[in-house]
Amino acid sequence: MEFLKQLIFYLTFASLGFTITDIYLRANKLWKRKHDKTVAESISITAMFVSIVPGSVFTLNYLFVGQWQGFIQEALYLLLVTFNISVGIELWVPGERHKSFFTLLKQALNLERKEVGDLAIALFKPPQHKTIIDILCQIALIDERLDERERKFIDTFAQKWGIEFSWNML
Repeated sequence: MEFLKQLIFYLTFASLGFTITDIYLRANKLWKRKHDKTVAESISITAMFVSIVPGSVFTLNYLFVGQWQGFIQEALYLLLVTFNISVGIELWVPGERHKSFFTLLKQALNLERKEVGDLAIALFKPPQHKTIIDILCQIALIDERLDERERKFIDTFAQKWGIEFSWNML
């Protein structure tokens, strides 16, 4: 059992090499593209800030319990997160460099706020969304007149799901 503990101890130190390689490769990929606005906008600033919380807690925990391998690994990942944040707020994008850190951060968070539901809508948008609109329209017109509340409901549904819809097509 002691041999296994010793082996794992050395393997954790060896795995720091993999961590350093991982971080280098991630940062290197971003480093070449850090001037590209599209690349900067593809980084979720909110996710980066959310990852700082557990990363910091684990880093401090590893420090307090004297687990140096974990401490070093988490500290390195926190550096990567910091680099991701600086790229994500467009710090190196031409035309944005004259702005303050907090202005850039506010812009990035506003952009992300507008896009926050895009993935959920794409994942949960029913494949028969046009059929659903047709059914809703048929139900609304069952009495052969379109009430303004019915029209508003259908318009809101179509808009929320990103469905192109025109009443002229009906």
